[in-house]
Amino acid sequence: MLFTLIGCILGIVLYYFISETPFIALHYMKLSSTTYGFLSLIPYIAATSALLISHYFAKGLTFKLTVKIGIFGSITFSILMLIMFESGFVNIFSLFVLTALIIAALSPSFGYAFAKAVALSKDKSLGSSTFIFIYMMLSSAIPYITKNFTKTLGVDVYPIALIAISLSLIILFILYTLNDNYYERK
Repeated sequence: MLFTLIGCILGIVLYYFISETPFIALHYMKLSSTTYGFLSLIPYIAATSALLISHYFAKGLTFKLTVKIGIFGSITFSILMLIMFESGFVNIFSLFVLTALIIAALSPSFGYAFAKAVALSKDKSLGSSTFIFIYMMLSSAIPYITKNFTKTLGVDVYPIALIAISLSLIILFILYTLNDNYYERK
């Protein structure tokens, strides 16, 4: 359940970045609004494709494997995106394709984690409603907090937040794996 909540926070931080893409694409990259509209479909197509592929391979996928794919895939593509952005290579690949790959890597693990958390709750409707409520609250708070901290500190807090959340997911996954291995030995 904790993984799902932290994963939701990571999803919100990614959404916050995605909400900035129109300004990057239209003003910095000088794309037309029609071109931007078509290119902005790439992350949604990737998320849908990832969920369909994970459904197809559901029998062979475990929670651990989907989480590994989500964490390590998203971190790899996030670091590549950060390097490309910091190097000045802001283009269709670095903006749309890497965002799509990050979302595609995370979608199955968040879907699996959400389903598992709701399945473990005693009251299914309360469990899913609670996650949706927390997600809605955080989707309002995260952009506000990052914007205010960026203004106050004079440093862009968004990459720091993304790295901190990714590290917390890695730590949670390691703790989950160690705990799972402990019970398997007994």
